[in-house]
Amino acid sequence: MRPEWFAGKDVLDIGCNVGNITAAIARDFGAKSVTGIDIDKKLVQIAKKNLRKAESLSCKSDQQFPKSFPDVYGSIPDVSSENKSKFPKNMKVEIIINSFI
Repeated sequence: MRPEWFAGKDVLDIGCNVGNITAAIARDFGAKSVTGIDIDKKLVQIAKKNLRKAESLSCKSDQQFPKSFPDVYGSIPDVSSENKSKFPKNMKVEIIINSFI
């Protein structure tokens, strides 16, 4: 995927599943807003849980982590000033009711 496809744009991720790609677009590609939708309530609940976790991590952005932190616990979200004001505030996940059948 190319950043220019998403930079500064409103993005709709249809069939977002648990929101991993949705979050990556919101976090890494400079999208103005990203909305993920799915018909599976369980998947949307997981995506919303992941979003709440990202929100709680972004609140701790002033905290300094030791260099060994990613090796032990996994990657640290990008908290640069460019992304701090956007992600995860530029992302939401919704369930849609299958009313077409």
